[in-house]
Order: sequence, then structure tokens, then C-alpha cells
Amino acid sequence: MKNLSTIFFILIICGCGNIESKVSQNLNQKFNIDSLINCFKNINVGDVGYHPSYSSKEKFYPIDSGKYIQPMVWGEKGAIYEAPESFMPLFYVIANGWKSLPFLFKHLNDTTPTAYEIKHRLAIGGIFYYNLYDFNGLTQTDTSLRNTVNDKSIKTLFNAIISNPDEQRHKKYIVRVADICFVAIGQIMNRNFSCVRYQPSAIIVINSPLIKPELKSILLHEMRNMTQVKHIEWLLNDFKNPDYPWRQVEAFKRLKYYYPNEIEKLINSEFKYIADSLNKEIKIIKF
Repeated sequence: MKNLSTIFFILIICGCGNIESKVSQNLNQKFNIDSLINCFKNINVGDVGYHPSYSSKEKFYPIDSGKYIQPMVWGEKGAIYEAPESFMPLFYVIANGWKSLPFLFKHLNDTTPTAYEIKHRLAIGGIFYYNLYDFNGLTQTDTSLRNTVNDKSIKTLFNAIISNPDEQRHKKYIVRVADICFVAIGQIMNRNFSCVRYQPSAIIVINSPLIKPELKSILLHEMRNMTQVKHIEWLLNDFKNPDYPWRQVEAFKRLKYYYPNEIEKLINSEFKYIADSLNKEIKIIKF
């Protein structure tokens, strides 16, 4: 019954169409991941995971899923928008998978500002700082970890990171390289790590490992010693033990993209119905 409900959910979100991915042949070449991450400072527009209207669970960067629903923001209309073109250095870092993780971990302290500045112009609401961490509630049962984060109390923060007067007044935020790395780790690990998101009404939430260091601490506790084998196990756990349907769908996308040999095993397992359905919906096209 659980599998059938998930299949129904998939058909809704995928619109019964194919999800295609355009993957460069260069992905098989060796990357200089540090150099690519250093390019993050050139980001000057928002995208899924670092945009006040989008959520990172709406897009796995290496897969172009077409159109998305933009939530209604105060003073704006909800809209259907085309998936934005990914910033290519970020695309390649995510496409490189678990091998990128050590470099991304190292840059979680990187205070270098990007060229992307978020402003809050309304008289109500503001820019608030949370410490939201996405756990799979069925696979991470350590309450001591879970109690450390996800505190939604609003606290004014003045420190060396937030030194700009407009940022201190909660009217502006400049996205940092560490924030983009946080998003990239979530993309690779199937976690909804958004460093910027919208919250009704007229609130922009900043979820930064620079401002809330407990985010980095828990992330490293869970993921620091990640290997290819552990990454496969992590994604399989998400697929087999999802705390909500989207977790399972997104885990399958990553398994098919990073580890296509695992898909046949799932199709021949007790999860064959859901795996076969997803396999038909999600297509990875290389050229």
C-alpha cells in the first residue's frame, strides 16, 4: 500500500512525463573541485536552494525537471516558472558526487561573498536567521542531534560574518560561498539544505552554516567520513526508508544518476514496483 501511494505521488509531481538530464561527457574527466568552488563567488542570481522563493527539494541540479510552481510571495503572484539554468561550476561540483564532499566540507567556513544580494523591501516581515537541518526522520533517530537544530526562534545576530549595517537591520543578505556549499552538499546527499528560502508572511529565512555553526557541526558528524560505498548505502536507506514520498523519489534520482548499476538491483527486489515506475519516469540522457 505504501508503494502504491508513492507511485501515485510520483505521477502527480512528474506529470506522467519524462525527466531528462543533459550530462556533459566532460563529467568523466578529473575536476579541480577547489577551483570550481572558488568560482561560486561569481554567482549573481538566485537558484533553487539559494533563492527566497524556491526550495532545494524542487530540483536535483544534474536533472532538468522542466517547470516548477513558484510559491506566492507577499506582493507577488504565484507562477509557473522554467527551471533556471544552473550555474555551471555548481552543476559540475554536484555532478561529481561524493568525491566533491571533502572540498565542500572545507569551504563551509568560506566567508567570501558572492555577487548575489538579497534585499527585503517591505515594511513588515524581514530577514531572519534559522538553523534548519533536514534529517530523514526514519534513519536518523539520535535525539541529541535532532534537538541541537531546527530552533525557529528569531534571534538578532551581530558578529564578524554579519557586519554590513543593512544586514544587521535584517534588510539585506549577501550569500556567501559557504552557503552555496551547504546547498551543494544537500544536493549530493539528498537533503533539503536551503540557505535562503521564503516563509509567510514577508519573511526571508537565511539558513547559513556561517551564522549557525551547529549546522556545520551536525553535517560533519553525519557525513565527514563519506565514501562511495557509504554514499550508496545512504541513498538506498533514503529510498527504502523515506520519511515522506519526496525523499524516496529524490533518492532514486541520485541513485540512477550516480550509481545506475544499483537500479537493476532495486527492480529485482521487494521494491520492484516503485523502482520500475520511477525508472520509467526518470531518464538520464548523456551526450
